[in-house]
Amino acid sequence: MARFLTPDEIARLRATIRDLIAQIRDKALRVELASLAGALAAPPPPVIPAQVPPGSAEIALEGDGRAYWVPVRINGVTTAKFLVDSGASVVVLPSDLVETLTKSGAIAPSDLLGKDTYVTADGRKHKGTRLMLRELNVGGHTVTNVMASVAPAKAEPLLGQTFLAKFKSWTLDNRRHVLIISE
Repeated sequence: MARFLTPDEIARLRATIRDLIAQIRDKALRVELASLAGALAAPPPPVIPAQVPPGSAEIALEGDGRAYWVPVRINGVTTAKFLVDSGASVVVLPSDLVETLTKSGAIAPSDLLGKDTYVTADGRKHKGTRLMLRELNVGGHTVTNVMASVAPAKAEPLLGQTFLAKFKSWTLDNRRHVLIISE
C-alpha cells in the first residue's frame, strides 16, 4: 500500500491509525492496528527492475500512478500529450487540435472518413468524425494508418487501441512509470 501513497498521505494515515488505537478497547484489534502503523513507518520494499523482453522498448510516461500521459508526434508535424487509455477503442483527438492540424496541412481532406457514433466510458453516445492519421510516433516508435475519432474542443487526447494494438504486445509498468512495447 505504501508504494501507492505519497509520504504525506502515509504520515496522515499513520496518525489516523494511532488516534484510532487510542479509542479502541479491543486488545487484539489494537495490536493489529499497531502492526499496520508500524508497517507504514518502514520504508517500502525496493522495486525490482522489470526484465524487458528482447525486441522491446521502454517509453517514459508522465503521471501519478492513476493516469499516464505520453508525448505523441502526429503526422510528423506537431507533438501533443496523450492520455494512455487502453479502454479507448480508438485514438481520440480534440477538434481544436484537428483544426490546427488541418490548417497546417498535416491532415488532408482525404484523411477525413465521415461521421460515426461513439459510446464514451460513461455510456453516452456522441456523433463524431472519423479520420485516418498517417503517422503517430511515440518514443521513437512510428505507427502508420491509425484510425482516430474527433472529440469536442479541449477534450483530452487519448492514445487508444487503434495505436496500441499495432504492436505485438504492450504493457504499463506502474512502478517505474514506463510503457513497454514489443514490435
